[in-house]
Amino acid sequence: MRTLFVGALALVAVGCTRPPGGQQPPMGPLGDSVMVSDPQPPAPNLLVTGGVTAEGSARFDTVTVGEAGVLRAENAQQLAAAERLVRAGVYLGDPYRLIVLQPAGGDDAIVSVVRQIPVGSPLTTELLVRRRGPGPLPVLRFEHGAGTDGGEGGRRMPSAIAFELTPSADGRSYSEARLLIGGGDEWSEQEDEDIPDVDWEAYAHRIGIVIAPDVVSLAVDGNAVIEERVRLHGPATSPLLRAVGAAGAGALVVLEWTGVVE
Repeated sequence: MRTLFVGALALVAVGCTRPPGGQQPPMGPLGDSVMVSDPQPPAPNLLVTGGVTAEGSARFDTVTVGEAGVLRAENAQQLAAAERLVRAGVYLGDPYRLIVLQPAGGDDAIVSVVRQIPVGSPLTTELLVRRRGPGPLPVLRFEHGAGTDGGEGGRRMPSAIAFELTPSADGRSYSEARLLIGGGDEWSEQEDEDIPDVDWEAYAHRIGIVIAPDVVSLAVDGNAVIEERVRLHGPATSPLLRAVGAAGAGALVVLEWTGVVE
């Protein structure tokens, strides 16, 4: 209950707004002010709801809500606010669940969505990730589907898609994004774009992926990186996130994963 209480305070501080024109907020039946908040509820975090499983060298970890607030900061202002809460002595000791993706012993670190979704179905998903600890960032891939599948009229349509983020030469940030289609050993590159230079260690970053009937896209922190016309068709499989790296690869922390089938 303490976690919910802290979350509610954060929602009031961030999501509530004053009516335009500097007017006072409307009054409730008991004379108390009524705040106007965003009616859109937050999408469920699959790490909390049990909507994902860890495979290979991936592992679940638990930190305190206070530590998570610092890790989740996406800019200097959010980081300063999270650190102020910790210094103020507010109770933030409840557990917060996250996933650590760090390749080890030749094993990829994989986190899979429990729900299976037909390849090509409309899908919107977002990840909040951050580099943690020493070692270069692993290659990060979002994958859905495998192999190829026959389409209508005997045409063969790709039944798998992957977005791949490649680290920079020093391994401290992601510098390149690729769109791959096909599956298994038949992946083929469709597009290759540079990623805006951001600090993946100091702040968390949001990776957004949208799969529409004819267009797929990748964004980092709301900035479009890849948008390509692609038609996909395949059986239901589990979307997954895969971290690939050689010995000594560093860790990437997944702090939040939300996903919605349209």
